[in-house]
Amino acid sequence: MSFTRMRLGTAWLCRERSQPWTCFTDRTWILDYVFFSSQTLQAMGVLQVVDKDVIQQTGGLPSKSFPSDHLPLKANLALTM
Repeated sequence: MSFTRMRLGTAWLCRERSQPWTCFTDRTWILDYVFFSSQTLQAMGVLQVVDKDVIQQTGGLPSKSFPSDHLPLKANLALTM
């Protein structure tokens, strides 16, 4: 399945021009996305992810401070119809 053929974009590429890493072990990974259709929705804003230095200080993911092995993503989307 092609996300470009379905005309889906990611909220971070529309708002921030870069996709944040969402998983951190011995290296960082981009595994999670917020896809949306720009034909019916507009990305108004995104939640900034925790800084990599903060994650390193707590020993990576998961940790006591960050109990999941993935960071949360949140996007504010508005209907354009």
